[in-house]
Amino acid sequence: WLNYAYAQYEPTKWLTFLGGKFESPFFHTDMLWDSDIRFDGFAVKSKKTVFKGTKLPETELFLVSGYFPLDNNTAGASDLALSVFQFGEEMKIGETAKLKSGLAYYNFHNMEGYVTSKLEEKKSTNTSTTVGVARILEDFNVLSPTVELTFNDPLGVGVPITLIGEYADNLAVTNDKKNDAWRAGVQFGKKVKKKRDWMVLGQYSRLENDSFVDIFPDADLNSGGTNARGWEFIIDYGLMDNVALGLDYYNSRVISGAKANDQVLEADIVIKF
Repeated sequence: WLNYAYAQYEPTKWLTFLGGKFESPFFHTDMLWDSDIRFDGFAVKSKKTVFKGTKLPETELFLVSGYFPLDNNTAGASDLALSVFQFGEEMKIGETAKLKSGLAYYNFHNMEGYVTSKLEEKKSTNTSTTVGVARILEDFNVLSPTVELTFNDPLGVGVPITLIGEYADNLAVTNDKKNDAWRAGVQFGKKVKKKRDWMVLGQYSRLENDSFVDIFPDADLNSGGTNARGWEFIIDYGLMDNVALGLDYYNSRVISGAKANDQVLEADIVIKF
């Protein structure tokens, strides 16, 4: 019932401690982590600006780590948990561009052999490979780089353009045909805040069966889960300050299995105050 419930402590400008239920402290798209996901546990964030006032591009380095309990096993087996480590940077490229990138490692503890009926309670789509009595076949130790390259005004018309890329490789999977996920996209405009602001985003995603735990990826791409590929197009427009109209269209299908096409159109109005 609570979207957020956390404590935050900043002993210095470069160090932050988080505990409770909070938004993702990591840099990524919603390919692996649906935007509604809240991380429940503990995280530490640090950052440092380097090369300021020098001939080298000013860069902010960041380091984030966290530990998040996922489920308590009552049958004597070890509990499920997630530990995450991410290193990244945000660099100014002169006055014309900005590059932000991060490399994350998601280590899911004790996922191998977990009964998927318990995952169903957490909205599992049963797209991860299972064995025996619906038990997860292999673990999830996922290495995932994410990149955003933003050009302030490459066309000379006052419109920023951002190139988006994300990749994931589940290092624990022995079948290398089912362990990858990737996304590529381009965004015109920027986040809508004021009246007449606008943003258009188009991106393509592909998630193999065991690229990630199937309860976490974008829930609207082929009805959620993995074993999915397809396009997403988003249009946001500022009706007035802090009020935005959004349209979101998905055209996707499964990678292996029945080839039924899945199309979803969403519309919403967001009011911020």
